Amino acid sequence: MRLWLFLLCFRHTQTAFRMSEVAEPYIRRRAIRHLEKGRVVIFAAGTGKNPLFTTDTAAALRCAEINAEVVLKATNVDGVFDDDPN
Repeated sequence: MRLWLFLLCFRHTQTAFRMSEVAEPYIRRRAIRHLEKGRVVIFAAGTGKNPLFTTDTAAALRCAEINAEVVLKATNVDGVFDDDPN
C-alpha cells in the first residue's frame, strides 16, 4: 500500500549530475518551489562534487540548504539494498 501512495504522489527527482532523461538537475530554488506546491522532492547522486562526502552527508546538506524540517533516509529498507552491490 505504501508503494502505491508513493507512486501516486507528485514527486520530482533532482540530481547532482546532469541526467536530463531521468531527473532534473539540483537547483535549490526549484526544489523549494516544488515543496511549496506540496510535491515530494527526491535528491539523488550525492553532492556530485566531493568524493569524500557520503550520500548521508549529502542528504543532510541538501536538507540544510532548503531549510527542511526532517530528513527521510531509506538506506536500510527491505528491497532497497537486498544484496551487497560489490
